[in-house]
Amino acid sequence: MNKLLIDICEDDSSLAEVMGSILIDIGYQTRWSMTGNELDEQMSVRIADALILDVELPGENGFSIAERYHRTYPLLPIIIMSVRGSQKDHLKGYDSGAMLYLPKPFEPEALIACLNGVLAKRKGDLAAIKLDMKNRKLKMDD
Repeated sequence: MNKLLIDICEDDSSLAEVMGSILIDIGYQTRWSMTGNELDEQMSVRIADALILDVELPGENGFSIAERYHRTYPLLPIIIMSVRGSQKDHLKGYDSGAMLYLPKPFEPEALIACLNGVLAKRKGDLAAIKLDMKNRKLKMDD
């Protein structure tokens, strides 16, 4: 059985390395990119099972990347992480297609819990749920 592949798009190489090590230790494969363009190149080779996106990236920001990937792969689990902690930023993340918004700094256990949670639906443990911010409702896919 192939390990699930997690793409981390983070411009802080130290943080990306730590995150990658944590995820590898618990059984995931990881790839790292610093920009949306690098992520696109990696995704053209193999679509990841989940994306973890920083908001503040060189060039295209994480919100825009999340929106693009959510539009193309609506069931792809996306986690946005950022030092931006305002409610407006959280809502923008969810509106962009993220399933979770992980505030930085975070503990490794929070990263693992977030990732396991968004991947649970891929394993059939949960129905696909989407937050509809316009109507302020949760919707489940049929």
